[in-house]
Amino acid sequence: MSWLKVAFGVIREAAGTQLGQEVIGNIRSSGRNKTTEAEPSPVDMQALLAEHRDQVDRNLEAVVAMVNQQNSRLAATIRRQRVWNLTLAAGLVIALILAIVLTR
Repeated sequence: MSWLKVAFGVIREAAGTQLGQEVIGNIRSSGRNKTTEAEPSPVDMQALLAEHRDQVDRNLEAVVAMVNQQNSRLAATIRRQRVWNLTLAAGLVIALILAIVLTR
C-alpha cells in the first residue's frame, strides 16, 4: 500500500468524525471571511521604527552587560591562575634550594 493511499484513508476517516466536520467548516468559513474583511489601517512607520530601535537598544544593552560579566569572570580566573603559577614557581625554587643544600 502506498503512502498516498494511507494518507487519503486517514483524511477520509478524520473527515467522517464530528470534529473533522467542524474543522472543515472552520476552514471553509475562514476562506469566505477573508474576502469580506475591510482594508487594513495604515501603519505608522515612524512609530514602528522607533519601537524597533528601542528593542534593539535594549537587546544590545543586555548583550553588553553579559559580555562585561563574562570579562570580569575571566579577569578573576586569570588572577587566580597567576597566583597559582607564582605559588608553584616558589615551591619549585624552594624544592631546588633544599635539594642543593641536602646534597652537600
